[in-house]
Amino acid sequence: MKPDRTPVKAAFSHVWSALIFVSFTASILLLPVFLAASGACTPKRIYTGVSAEGGDYHYLYKEIFENKADIDLLFLGGCQMWCGGIQVAKFQEALSKRLGRPANVVALVHPWRGVDSDHALLKDVLEQRKVNFVVVQDPPMDKYWPSWPEKYSEFWFSLQDWKIAEGLSAARKVSLYAEAVLGAPRQLLSIVRPNKIGTIKNDLAKHCGTIILNRGWNDGPFIPTEIKCPSLSTDSLFYSTNTGGFSVKDKPLPDYQMHFLRRNIDLLKARGIPFVFLHFPELAEPPGRQVPLRMNWGKVFGLEIDTIGVPSPTFFQGMTEKQSKELFYDDYHLNANGGSYFTRMILPGVLRAYEKSTQSP
Repeated sequence: MKPDRTPVKAAFSHVWSALIFVSFTASILLLPVFLAASGACTPKRIYTGVSAEGGDYHYLYKEIFENKADIDLLFLGGCQMWCGGIQVAKFQEALSKRLGRPANVVALVHPWRGVDSDHALLKDVLEQRKVNFVVVQDPPMDKYWPSWPEKYSEFWFSLQDWKIAEGLSAARKVSLYAEAVLGAPRQLLSIVRPNKIGTIKNDLAKHCGTIILNRGWNDGPFIPTEIKCPSLSTDSLFYSTNTGGFSVKDKPLPDYQMHFLRRNIDLLKARGIPFVFLHFPELAEPPGRQVPLRMNWGKVFGLEIDTIGVPSPTFFQGMTEKQSKELFYDDYHLNANGGSYFTRMILPGVLRAYEKSTQSP
């Protein structure tokens, strides 16, 4: 077999073609720098350019930048909260009765997994509104935590906010810059005109920022079910008063996620805002009589931090496997049945944590 001696054509027919290509590539790679220097890509502007695929930023925009009333109770987290794992409107109703006035309860949540997205939402809302108490989603025990930026971080990240990368490794900084490159054309367009794509077709305002997901196990038919909550004391919901009901596994999050979790805690600490972690039940969790926690967050951050959760034997008390699955749509996420059930179980604990932390000294 004779070797192919066909000459390889030059990538560019003329030096000017090469210069044009290099200039175009450089302009794309440097577009985030130009946008940051212009000062035009503010968070308020960026939110108008996020499509519904990245979360309902139309609702988030209204809650962060348009509504000015103090937030009594803020829920912050990812997909386990967003999909209706808790029914926030029920917390609003209960807290309103306790306060003797309409309570302002809001969920700033997103449909993906990434503490960096939590940080963006928390940072932006604290710059605009006063928040009295925060319920933070406890990072689940499963392994699906990326060591890089969240799937849609290109939608909300810009170099104007580069300071959030301080303390990250060089590799993760490069990852964030790459997200800025991907998002820059959309952000440039948002300067020219607001987003016209629309929002998720769900009444998030009615549910205070979450959806109510009427979805059956593994996309099967959804069967509405109202399960009576087992009898349990409010003290048993808290790690601080029921350490025997919780098991700390000492499994840190990836460094990238821990960086942003630490920034969230620092933000809350600097503003003197009390908070509590909330652990969500999962079918995928190993069976046991204790709530599995990644870490003792109080020791990690050197603060008094409590966690609310329900041990599996209590949560699934008296249920068959089939009945258990009627509360979930997959191994990790509660559906409307499970969200209602879980909400009724933990509501007394959240109200106690709120009252204890916000009462005058």
